[in-house]
Amino acid sequence: MTLNFLHYKDLPLKNSPLREVICQISFAPLLEIVQKLPTDFQSKIRNRFPMFAVRQTVGLDTSQPLPSEYEFKSASDKSSVSLAFNFIALSTREYSHWDIFREQSENLLEIFSNVYGKILMTRIGLRYINQFSYDNTKLKGPDELLSILNDDLSCLLLNSAWSLPQKAYYQLSLEEEKDELTIRLNFNRDPDTKIILDFDYFTVLETPLDMDVNSIIDILVKFHTNCYDVFRWSIRDEKIGLLQPIQ
Repeated sequence: MTLNFLHYKDLPLKNSPLREVICQISFAPLLEIVQKLPTDFQSKIRNRFPMFAVRQTVGLDTSQPLPSEYEFKSASDKSSVSLAFNFIALSTREYSHWDIFREQSENLLEIFSNVYGKILMTRIGLRYINQFSYDNTKLKGPDELLSILNDDLSCLLLNSAWSLPQKAYYQLSLEEEKDELTIRLNFNRDPDTKIILDFDYFTVLETPLDMDVNSIIDILVKFHTNCYDVFRWSIRDEKIGLLQPIQ
């Protein structure tokens, strides 16, 4: 399958609906991360992520817990780095522009590879979670809020066969060559009407592959470009002004 979304120039939004952006890189398990605390890794990211926590992941057999996941948080508690024996992830709830997030992801991967050596990739993923509400659109009522969406996306919600549902959730999984894009739409009127648009773009490698940081970033750039095109396709052209584009 080939995706045929129109290409749009990346337009910064003053009133962006983005609630979280996540970049996760999975790799062949590294026992070094299990056997000792990531002190060298922490020292290199501590200026930006000074807070530290450990989350213990429990397996199906609770007597045999899986290795720990380390979490490093920013002082604002709005950005974090997660490190486990088989993945590293960067998450932020204060996303401003792709160029900044791309640079942060690149720096993080450079630090990781300097500390732990080459990265044997198993999965590369980039996820954008958007939320539309009365507050960030200034629209009133569920029908008005849904009017921000492309008809092809909202047709299951706005339909002559039934009245507007209280809740709705559906998911599309689209393939392009070896990559996959998952589009999730979540509509909820209780207690306050919200629309969540979740775009998850990823590739899974059949066997672990040695990749340098530049090659990983090139893939993330492609994912971002496609996710942005899907985002702009999702919004009616005449409604994009509600999000206050920065020219």
